[in-house]
Amino acid sequence: MTILSDFVRKKLRPIEFEFITLPFEIMAVGRSKITTEIGLYLDVQLIVDRYTEIAGEIVNKMAPYHYAAISFQKDEKGRFRYFVCTCVTMFQCGSKRTMDAEEITVPGNVLCAHAAVWARNNADLTVQVGKARRLFYEEVLPACSYKQSNEVECIELYGPASRQNMPMLDLYFPFEVISGEKE
Repeated sequence: MTILSDFVRKKLRPIEFEFITLPFEIMAVGRSKITTEIGLYLDVQLIVDRYTEIAGEIVNKMAPYHYAAISFQKDEKGRFRYFVCTCVTMFQCGSKRTMDAEEITVPGNVLCAHAAVWARNNADLTVQVGKARRLFYEEVLPACSYKQSNEVECIELYGPASRQNMPMLDLYFPFEVISGEKE
């Protein structure tokens, strides 16, 4: 059996969105960079490397361990902030190296479109996240009565299931409720 045939045999669960409130407040410590959609392909490794420098020294990590990639909304020039972080239970200065780390909080009562995104392996995870994002923008968002958050565009939440043989992550698109529009 080849690696390719093993890859093809693994059946993926379909990507399905549901509307939920974020199940918990996300408090996170990490590093970010202002980038563009095209620039992100070059910048993501730089951001991850900068985050990795401090990741081991971040204190009060959420149990079980979760990390996230949070994309903020684009500005008028198409630039956005991409934040790679560890989820924590409380903010606290851990060491001299983490003193320049960034901290953010996303409230737990925010309405979101949520999808569990499954992949055949870690390399396939990026492809599946891309498919889920496309599904959200082409089908889910146009058909709903909500407006996307003015701040956070998307949250990729990596928990224990993201480190399994067939990894899974939770993808959240936060909303602002607009009354009187499409249902």
